Amino acid sequence: MTTVTFALSLPGDTRSLPEAELGDASARIDEDVDFENVDGALTVATGAAELVVEDELSAAVSGLCFEAVTRLLDTPELPYAYRCAYQTAHVVLVPMMDTIRLFGEGTPVVDAPRRELLPAMYDCGMRYVRFLSGRDDHWAGYVVETLRSRAEVTAEALARHGLGPDR
Repeated sequence: MTTVTFALSLPGDTRSLPEAELGDASARIDEDVDFENVDGALTVATGAAELVVEDELSAAVSGLCFEAVTRLLDTPELPYAYRCAYQTAHVVLVPMMDTIRLFGEGTPVVDAPRRELLPAMYDCGMRYVRFLSGRDDHWAGYVVETLRSRAEVTAEALARHGLGPDR
């Protein structure tokens, strides 16, 4: 099974807060987090390996959860490279028949089934959008609007390829 999750970096903390724990920290998040440039991580995990992408979270969600999924569906013969917003690192997703290989600088290689990975990436992005939607913050609202427009394009691509929400 392939899972994709996000985590939020809180100012002053040395570890990112996994999405499963965000509800418990809601008051602190609303007080301490600048949603214009919030750092965090996306984690792609299979039974065998785990790849963590640390970056500005909205950029990572837009690039990996939405743009990469759309591109890999619509042009399955081409790899997709995501360049991290805050560093020179990048993550590459390479389609190989029914598998997508993910790798980056200093990360393990992760092979995930295409039919699991692409919907899981989209679902993670939508969970992040729902999380941001619940924030009372001007920047969060702007980011949500931008991400939703990208998510719509990705949802259409998933549906065209039989991987939509009713899969």
